[in-house]
Amino acid sequence: MVSLDGMPAKVFEKAWKYHGSDIHVQELWTVYPSITVPAHVSILTGKTPREHGVMENLVMEGPGFQKVSLYHPSKEEAERIMPDDTIVHKFTARGLKCGSINWPLGDGLPGENHSEDLTTHEEESGVQAAYEKDLRTLELLRQEMEKGEKDFIAAHFEEYDGAAHIYGVKNERTEEACRHMTAYVMELIRTARECGIEKMIFFSDHGMLDKKDNFFPNVYVREHGFEKEIDEGKIIFLTDGSGCMQFFSELTPQDDQAVADCLMESGQIESVHWLSEEKYMEKRWYPKAVLEMRKGICSEDIMDRAEEKYHDMKGLHGYDPEHVREMNGFFLAYDPGKRLSLDGRRIKITDVPPMIETLVMEGRKDI
Repeated sequence: MVSLDGMPAKVFEKAWKYHGSDIHVQELWTVYPSITVPAHVSILTGKTPREHGVMENLVMEGPGFQKVSLYHPSKEEAERIMPDDTIVHKFTARGLKCGSINWPLGDGLPGENHSEDLTTHEEESGVQAAYEKDLRTLELLRQEMEKGEKDFIAAHFEEYDGAAHIYGVKNERTEEACRHMTAYVMELIRTARECGIEKMIFFSDHGMLDKKDNFFPNVYVREHGFEKEIDEGKIIFLTDGSGCMQFFSELTPQDDQAVADCLMESGQIESVHWLSEEKYMEKRWYPKAVLEMRKGICSEDIMDRAEEKYHDMKGLHGYDPEHVREMNGFFLAYDPGKRLSLDGRRIKITDVPPMIETLVMEGRKDI
């Protein structure tokens, strides 16, 4: 299974048609929040972020709301945060050999994992770093395919995501990244044919759109009547420059609603998704709500405007795909045996794990 991070469905479909391939590409409905790590956990578990609990590329752990970055987690952090009911855990329990290459939170999976830090989208140098990292991923994946020792491998490519964040969707450098990604898919399909591999899934975890403006929720509510609550750490907004933000609170439900109402008055919030507090009482890091920005608005969790990191960022994601369809990625199955009956139906990321189980377990018995 191969992930092409951040590639919008229409962008990849156009590039794929240019190559004249007869392998069908279709839209893949992403999860909300439409963010890299949550989506990659969802495609391994079949659960939404609300169900598996990973809502961002950052999480809060208690006591004291300690922020943990999932761009470069330690192995212990990855194992703690990655759910233990992924398809990789199931395959391993059945005696199958699994591995991952630069998969988000990959060190939290059983099997042989090659992990490098996710690149951030704050500087142009990150795009070149992602390109070089993707070349290593391509070579490692081709080697694994040629050796044929693994029953399941998950690999992640991320140059397009980095380029679109820094330069925007309609930019020459981003289009170059798209060409690289498309070439990788073609190369991997050629390798699959040479190695007799007939089961490959390619997808993108989310799409991308161009940014219009920035919004700083911690700053805004502090300036509109909640200075004490912010200063005492009673309410915290967590976001990493995306179209949504997590709302953590130690206030009463009535006060939480007042904070949400205050933010809605800013005109920058599309909707508030309240989460089930009772289900996650034991997890201090689970937010009270996720707030979706209006289309094109980028949220940042700084406490002072002078700390702004993403002023120059051009592209973003994170929105609810039901409101912003550009958030959806693509789905492509190299499946010469036609084992998957897709029939043009709407496919969600959470539909993919059963498909993978069908492909991997075909003709096998539990070992």
